[in-house]
Amino acid sequence: MADNSTAFLQELAAFLKVDALPRTPEGAVELSAGPDHPMFLFPEDAQTLMVVCPMMPLPNDLDAASTLWLLRQNFYDSPLAPFRIGADPGGNLVSWGRLPVQDLTPAELAGVLDALAKRADLVRSELATGKD
Repeated sequence: MADNSTAFLQELAAFLKVDALPRTPEGAVELSAGPDHPMFLFPEDAQTLMVVCPMMPLPNDLDAASTLWLLRQNFYDSPLAPFRIGADPGGNLVSWGRLPVQDLTPAELAGVLDALAKRADLVRSELATGKD
């Protein structure tokens, strides 16, 4: 297991059987959990990765019930705690959280990314209900 984020990203590359992980201009590692689920890993410091999963643009016509549902996804009893839903500067909904790398394995991260992709599908479905 990795003892810092740089070592973890090297383990992740080996796990994925690639020489190098693709990086964005901002320095994030860009991965995907399927064609509709880009994921970004930002090494925040030596011990922590911030994981960001873009989900969808924030709907302009979000009703009170949908807003309440969306806000409740951030409670600590969420099945994906410590991940939270927020909005980026462009008004897109994202799920994000910080993971310590000390006891994280690449296989565990893959499971987290798959769960984030399922959560993105759930949010997209819930917020699209009844909308054309």
